[in-house]
Amino acid sequence: MAPNDTSSPDYTDEITSKSSGPRFRLLGGRVCVSSSDNASHVPKCYSPRIGSGSRLTKTEAEDRSSLARPVEMSMTVAFIFLLTLLLALSTIIAISILAKKYVGLPIPSGSSVVNQLVLNYVLVIFATFLEPFWLLLNRQLCVLQPFEELRQANAPASKSLRLTYTSLPPQMNIWNAFQARHYVLAAVCAIGLSANLLAISLNGLLQIDSSLMAERTNLTRLYEPKFNQHQRRVGSADHRYVAKANLSDGVALPPWTVSDTFLVPFEVKTTSRYGTVSGIQASTHGFSIRPQCERAYFNDTALITGEPYGVYVRQRTPSGGSVSCGGFALPSGGQNRSNAALEVLTQLGPIDSSRADPGSYQKAEILPNATAEERLTCGSILVAGFLRANLTMSIDGIKTQNSDQYSYPVIQNISSLSSLWIMCRSDIALAPYEVTVDSSGRVQSYRATGPEIMNPSDAFSNGTSPNSLIKNATFPLVNGRDSGPYWHNDTFVDTWFAYFIKTLSNSTMFVDPEQPVPAFEQVVPYVKDLYARLFAIVLSQNQEWLARAKTDSTSHGLLFASSERVSISNQMFVVTVVLLALNILVAVLYWTRLPKKMLPKLPYTIGNILDMVHASGLRFEARKPGKWNKDWRFGYGRFVGTDGKPHVGIERRPFVQSLDI
Repeated sequence: MAPNDTSSPDYTDEITSKSSGPRFRLLGGRVCVSSSDNASHVPKCYSPRIGSGSRLTKTEAEDRSSLARPVEMSMTVAFIFLLTLLLALSTIIAISILAKKYVGLPIPSGSSVVNQLVLNYVLVIFATFLEPFWLLLNRQLCVLQPFEELRQANAPASKSLRLTYTSLPPQMNIWNAFQARHYVLAAVCAIGLSANLLAISLNGLLQIDSSLMAERTNLTRLYEPKFNQHQRRVGSADHRYVAKANLSDGVALPPWTVSDTFLVPFEVKTTSRYGTVSGIQASTHGFSIRPQCERAYFNDTALITGEPYGVYVRQRTPSGGSVSCGGFALPSGGQNRSNAALEVLTQLGPIDSSRADPGSYQKAEILPNATAEERLTCGSILVAGFLRANLTMSIDGIKTQNSDQYSYPVIQNISSLSSLWIMCRSDIALAPYEVTVDSSGRVQSYRATGPEIMNPSDAFSNGTSPNSLIKNATFPLVNGRDSGPYWHNDTFVDTWFAYFIKTLSNSTMFVDPEQPVPAFEQVVPYVKDLYARLFAIVLSQNQEWLARAKTDSTSHGLLFASSERVSISNQMFVVTVVLLALNILVAVLYWTRLPKKMLPKLPYTIGNILDMVHASGLRFEARKPGKWNKDWRFGYGRFVGTDGKPHVGIERRPFVQSLDI
């Protein structure tokens, strides 16, 4: 209030009329205090006046060196606390980066107790100590926040005197702080509550998991991607049983074999510096057969009525000549059938068609004086057939030469004959692969790393050729027990070829005599698939066909071993980093927006609080019935007390002057 202010007398009278106890008046620009309504009483007056250009004399309370502030609010504590939070955050981020780079970190100890202490309890202890420290900071701010509002000497009671921050646990004041627009205090309350969540996230941050570790190594090559000249013809039927077990029962394929490719083996190691090896990865080559199949037309009647070379074709040799290739594929059994079906799979050979007659088929089985080129040319051709007919067979059958036994029945009558013939010529494909195998050589994964090369010359040296490999590998596919064709009038097949076609297609339509012969486009993919599968299995069972590698031939590889490693939980990592970042942010806000130092004593006790208002007129206002005027404003500063002396404390405007702080 300024002197000579025309509004001062009315305002002063209003204050005087509503107050009891000491009376304050402005007389001659001075504040005068009277303890009685008696006009004869001489008031005591003080200068300078509140609201004038000059201020009350500084008191000890305005000496900053004598003002109090909690130790935990000091800049030293702030530096230590922020440094701790930053170190914790950076350490967790660094651990995460290292764990991803090295597929986890080594476990601290072989003892589960030590591991739990280091990986869980230490982090939980950090979060446990963090919570009470935030609680302490929160409590101090709850105590001092009302005085920060009063420092401006213009605070409503709802944001200062009537705040009940100290009546609740500090973290529970979050809603009250929002209502009072004390957002820093609300943030401190929230971050204090989140300390429990931080403890949970830190407890689940580090985990011990079994990780697949890789160690670089050199692996000795066992074979070259090249075939030697010592290839013997195989008559075993093991490949059929292997394929059946894989297709029907899910049994693993032989080592170094995938569905249609045989992979050149390399050295297999069983141990690494991380433990027992579970996988070996290296580069190698793979061989596959790639059939090119076309529809063929043969003399069906001659084939099934006893003439041995109904499957007959002229084939050009690599040198430019030609040779007659035929297949002996007479049915090995059967009875009188109505709606009968027959499945044929045969390998061709060079024949002398002029000598192919039922009585001398053994003599004509191989062309006399056939060259190796002619045998390889015919032997590389595979023929498959699907027939349907109504037929009558003889009981006695045909007598073989030099034998009193009948080898097979003869068809006496046939009608409604229909057939599909497929003739396949093949190429050998070589391609580079990156393969991962287990300690037994069974393939876990593989991928081609380059294009396929058909019939590569480098893979066939020393007199070998693609045709010789195809001939030798195809022979066991069409020979052996239960390999000959057999007439049937149901879907319970009796031959390997029919069984595989039925299994691969997962259907009986190709072997069902009630169905017409299959279409070429429908059945040829299964014939190719079967050929490629059996070819790869035959190669895996005859690895000696490959040329041995030099003793010093090696390739780079990786050894994979399962090892216990410390890993980071991605979910807990995100929660932890976010919470620590929020801790740092709130801590920066806390210390950059601290309440000013203005209190000579911290208001922790009732005595200290009463000391701030004992000389104020508020103690008389508090005795009056009813609520205070909501327009009243309060402040912490200098004022003339009811004893007529200057004080520093809490008073209502306009009787208080803010401190020069």
